[in-house]
Amino acid sequence: MLVMEMLGRGLALEPYLPSVILCGGLIRDAGSAAQKEALLPALSGGELMLAFAHCEAGGRYALDHVTTQATPAGGGWKLDGAKAVVLAAPSAHKFIVSAQDGTGLSLFLVDAKAPGLSLRSYPTQDGARAADVRLDAVQVGAEALIGPAGGALPLIERAIDYANAALCAEAVGIMSALNEITLEYLKTRKQFGVPIGKFQALQHRMADMVIATEQARSMATLAAVRADSDDAAERSRGVAAAKAYVLQSARLVGQQAVQLHGGMGVADELNVGHYFKRLTMIALTFGDVDYHLGRFRHLAGRLTVAGIISRRDLEFQLFEVLDAKALTPRPRYAEHSRETFLAVLDTAEAMAEEKFAPHNRKADEHEPSFDGTHVSMIPEVKEALKAFCDAGFIAAAHDFERGGMQLPVLLTQAAFSLFTGANVGTAAYPFLTIANANVIERFGSAAQHRKYLEPLLAGRFFGTMALTEPQAGSSLSDLTTSATPNADGT
Repeated sequence: MLVMEMLGRGLALEPYLPSVILCGGLIRDAGSAAQKEALLPALSGGELMLAFAHCEAGGRYALDHVTTQATPAGGGWKLDGAKAVVLAAPSAHKFIVSAQDGTGLSLFLVDAKAPGLSLRSYPTQDGARAADVRLDAVQVGAEALIGPAGGALPLIERAIDYANAALCAEAVGIMSALNEITLEYLKTRKQFGVPIGKFQALQHRMADMVIATEQARSMATLAAVRADSDDAAERSRGVAAAKAYVLQSARLVGQQAVQLHGGMGVADELNVGHYFKRLTMIALTFGDVDYHLGRFRHLAGRLTVAGIISRRDLEFQLFEVLDAKALTPRPRYAEHSRETFLAVLDTAEAMAEEKFAPHNRKADEHEPSFDGTHVSMIPEVKEALKAFCDAGFIAAAHDFERGGMQLPVLLTQAAFSLFTGANVGTAAYPFLTIANANVIERFGSAAQHRKYLEPLLAGRFFGTMALTEPQAGSSLSDLTTSATPNADGT
């Protein structure tokens, strides 16, 4: 962690991560005694550069997405396939290549000059280099196999966890450097005759950068500790949580540093922009924020709303910042209090976790289908919507006379955020119904209220809003759909 943090501070683009941490870790964990003796001393002495050829086009961050094939041939192996964005490939002397051997995923040591191996190299955004690697009938000996045949996936997962922990530390080093550079700039850059660091708004932004960096440092430390765990689930869960948090902090610090420097923040003459480019590359290497948040939820075994929306933060916003309790003296909300508001949030949170969150992934994997007559969807959606309606959330902001709870919109939106956090897809059905009902209540006739509004608020009908057209986007004034009255009044 300390080495990677210092490399980050110094903006050193040497292939330490792909060569030493990734490949060195694989040799350490899975290499034979002969492989360790031949490779590790040269690697640690800087005489040997290795590159990990694993990722393939279309695989995103899925470590098991490998189509490269390893076929037994002549007492060794024949490798065929293509690898994408192999970090440090142009400077590598040897590659560690992953391939399917018929029994599972295996690793092979391949010389960079092996016949049939070709590179298409290019610079990356941060100034380093990578390459796409092509393997056409590349022959390797039996001694090239690293670790057990067909058993490489756990080894790869461990190596990538190590790499992500290292990237967290590097990001912290970059953030620390950006804080120091930006603070010095605020002290020396003058506007209106005074250093811009005298302006309170900029002081607040600088303080946010420092806080984010220190929080990221704590998470990077967690990743470094968990990376050595023998419990694979605990290791991956801790690293995923750290990577997601560190990347969010890195984005804040990097963007603020650029903005506080103004136009100079993106000029090549100033290293701030180069640090920011490196943070951008770190954010896309071995999993971005969304990937690691999803991975953490998967490894945790169950999606919890608390893991997405903090009740403490939500209540702070409601009662300390927006002062929701101040609404209760108003006649419309006289039946309510802070306690009833909290009870609504408790109900929403419990329902979101029990009825909405568990089928989040399943709903994504099994989208609704229409056979020309009926729409089909997974049964969990129906159960969640029934619970939502039975609890009265559909009519939560409406009058008591309409079966509603007369809750302030401020409170209903806070409660609805819990459902959105749990399962945005399923939550869209009642939310669009609520919007539909609001329009009918505001502009509909008494007959339309009886025919449509009452069953909507009771949860017997569901509705939506057909307000968009391809050319209009979100601009309602650009809609071209027209309604022409008929002679009979319809």
